[in-house]
Amino acid sequence: MDYLLFGGAPDTGKTGAMGRIARALNSSMWGFTIVAGFISAAPLPGNKPLDFRVVLEGKNNQGKIVRILINSATDDKYNIDELKKLYIASLPIDIIISSVRDIYWERQYFFDIMEILKKEDFYIEIPIAKITRRNDFSLALNWYEDSIDKLVTHILQRTPFNL
Repeated sequence: MDYLLFGGAPDTGKTGAMGRIARALNSSMWGFTIVAGFISAAPLPGNKPLDFRVVLEGKNNQGKIVRILINSATDDKYNIDELKKLYIASLPIDIIISSVRDIYWERQYFFDIMEILKKEDFYIEIPIAKITRRNDFSLALNWYEDSIDKLVTHILQRTPFNL
């Protein structure tokens, strides 16, 4: 299994970044369809994005059918346990894209419950941080989100994800 993780503190934009990627994968450009769960709609400016869990299915860039589980909430034991339940109910899963806390017990619980590092899984983590610029906050936020999206798209199009 391959993991793309978005790591960071609370309220840093992990859910928003994963929502943008999920909506892109579900678009006609990438062609993945929803087979379980849902993707939250893009939030209105100034609003916090809603958490979501979704399983997408489509073809990778080698023509193979793959299933991707995208999960935005890993704030607590309940949400991490719900991720594991959806994972088990939706097997086979090829790729998991999920948030993960940067530090503290929630991070270790996520790694333990998903059994990451106990197998020959691949994972890469994108660190997500807060934008603190007071002047031109919107400009800085747009740059940051565009940069994250380009980086994630680049990663997903290459080995081992091959989307």
